Amino acid sequence: MSGDADLKAVDPEMSVEKGFDALKRSREVDTKEAYTDQIDDYCNFYRSNFANMGITSYEEGKYEEAMGGLLGAATFGEAMGLKDSAYFFYGGIAAFKIEKWKEAEEAFAKTVEWGYQPGSSVYYYSQSLLKQDKKAETETMLKAQVAKYPKDKDIMIELINFYIDTDRKPEAIEVLNAAIALDPSNPILIYTAGTIYENMGDFTNAETNYLKAKELGDKNAGFALGSLYFNKGADLVTEANKIPFGTPEYNEKYEPMVAQSKEYFNKALPYLEQAAQEHPKDLIVLEALKQAYGKVGNTEKFLEIKKKIEER
Repeated sequence: MSGDADLKAVDPEMSVEKGFDALKRSREVDTKEAYTDQIDDYCNFYRSNFANMGITSYEEGKYEEAMGGLLGAATFGEAMGLKDSAYFFYGGIAAFKIEKWKEAEEAFAKTVEWGYQPGSSVYYYSQSLLKQDKKAETETMLKAQVAKYPKDKDIMIELINFYIDTDRKPEAIEVLNAAIALDPSNPILIYTAGTIYENMGDFTNAETNYLKAKELGDKNAGFALGSLYFNKGADLVTEANKIPFGTPEYNEKYEPMVAQSKEYFNKALPYLEQAAQEHPKDLIVLEALKQAYGKVGNTEKFLEIKKKIEER
């Protein structure tokens, strides 16, 4: 704005960084505290002004200004030797809301290090890292925080979600079972375990967890059970149809496998019927129920559901 060539040549970010580093270093080497009061007076003036601006802007939903004010106040606090956890936390949230991932990462790195609101800080820190595709750093941080807070279920869930999103089911189920041990009556955790076991092809553990989740009131577990049984029946039919016709193996296995498949289709029906009652407009549920009726040979019910689907 001044038009001064020398000022225009200054890198603002670098000058700010060097300025704060100098203030912090001054405190470190000032063993006689000759300049401590001057540093504190200087920093506190700006810290207060930045904080007031940041808080007001945050309350008004002006997150760009809130980020600058709160993180600015926190940085001046650091130069005074203070750990302004709340300023970094809410400044980090403001940065997160406007997708300033680097600024959010730096803010939550501090709140995580200081143990300020660990569950929320870990969540925002991990998401800020992932938005920058820093998967290795995210995993390292999450594992360290789970080790630091072994009874914090929320932090465990962040690591579980990381493993699910990166398609690492064995690691996800290991941490998930540890979380369930902390909260054995949590239907969401148990249902999630069921979905992971199902994706891993572990029918027995999937069934056990879905049944437990349904018992605890999970609204999705019933349909999941119906689908699990239906898919098991369908897999048996597929395997039976692969056996060459007329061979000894066919004569021995085909009919028992088909009969077993029908047992699973029948087992699926009450869960799918209940799901259809609870979600009468859900086409996925209705389609699954229609197919189940077809598999057990209930033509009347098959046509009834088929008509409902066509009327949608």
